[in-house]
Amino acid sequence: MKGEPNRLAYTVLEAAELLSLSRAQLYRLIDTGDLASVTIGRSRRITSGQLAAFVARLEARSSNRLLRTSSPFCGINQNQRGCQHGHQSR
Repeated sequence: MKGEPNRLAYTVLEAAELLSLSRAQLYRLIDTGDLASVTIGRSRRITSGQLAAFVARLEARSSNRLLRTSSPFCGINQNQRGCQHGHQSR
């Protein structure tokens, strides 16, 4: 796997290793639709593009979570009891 530039697709086990996940966890991600895959005959493969898109979605989700919770009061004013994240005004 290492030293293989421009690899187009990976087996489930190879993709799991790249993501530091178990094979079962990767199949769960595929089954839930969180990670796309392709089938070639009876073999399932995850393309490099699908892996990159999956990681980009995780990064975006993480960034959005940080933005939503970066302010302890989420910009609420004195008339509000709290925000959607459960923060309370002082």
